[in-house]
Amino acid sequence: MSYKNLPAERRSPSSDEFEVADDKTVSFHAPILLEEMANRNFEGPPHATSGSIDMDFLASIAPPVVSQPQAFSDTMLDPASRGIMTGLTTAHMSGTTLQSVVRQSADQLQRTVQGQFVSLKGNMSYRDLLAGLIYEGESFQALNNFTFMNYTNVQFCDDAGIPLTQRSGGICLLTNKRILFLSSQLTVGTSLAQWGNPKKLPGGYSLTSSCNDTTYYLPIPLRCLRSVEMSGETGVRADLSIHGVAPCCCGWCGLCGLWGCCADSGALKQWRPQPMNRSQVQEMFVTVGLLMPPWDRKMFLKIYIDPNVPLPVTRDFVALLQKNSPGLC
Repeated sequence: MSYKNLPAERRSPSSDEFEVADDKTVSFHAPILLEEMANRNFEGPPHATSGSIDMDFLASIAPPVVSQPQAFSDTMLDPASRGIMTGLTTAHMSGTTLQSVVRQSADQLQRTVQGQFVSLKGNMSYRDLLAGLIYEGESFQALNNFTFMNYTNVQFCDDAGIPLTQRSGGICLLTNKRILFLSSQLTVGTSLAQWGNPKKLPGGYSLTSSCNDTTYYLPIPLRCLRSVEMSGETGVRADLSIHGVAPCCCGWCGLCGLWGCCADSGALKQWRPQPMNRSQVQEMFVTVGLLMPPWDRKMFLKIYIDPNVPLPVTRDFVALLQKNSPGLC
């Protein structure tokens, strides 16, 4: 999916569906021709959009298309499963081998599911999905590089940061009243979970892979937002575990005076490093603190940004949140 700057035109919000304190918009500067904007990407546009835009830009958002089964990678795991995968090397003495088995099994499982998937309903366009769901006088907001933003997962956590529930990938839009999370696309994902005690028998890990048409509409009023944070990292991560093993003769050689039996015969343990595990890191997420409707529960909303989204898009999304949310001013 490519990101395009899109036409801007003034809209005057006048909705009575929201509180007055929520009625804030970003100032509008200058209109930009549709043809000019459609041929421009985010590599450095000579002009910037800012302010209200109409729904025409939704027609340019094409859902991702998967024409053939994809090879598995850790990025296809949901956030909770990625944490479990990363911790395998330290949770088990044979963690590196276990990771390799999990990846091979996940790849086979995912290819099987994708190979048998047949879409029964197709995907509704985002313009059609929002038909009738936008309040009178509510207008979409754009700022510089941001008109919409793709994400891979949305995770809801309690006020202590403990995950409660999550949604699969889609797009995020902003209006002068609400933040909208939408999905009307093919979703491919794999989750990893433990069952029983993996360190004892019986016990282990389970994999679940899915390939489905996903549709949802999740609006959150901007007046509910209380904080926003942007965080990310890109690079390489490596880890290894150092395990203790018993001396070759269980420590008796030190008592018998056979000091040449093993290199560290006086120790209760010998320490040996396990194989190194290396992985690439590319993640960006936005964490929003909010009073979640309808009961104003204190929660954190963690938005995992698609790795293909340019950083300026995420930055402008956060800037636009701050400008339009009364609780962030």
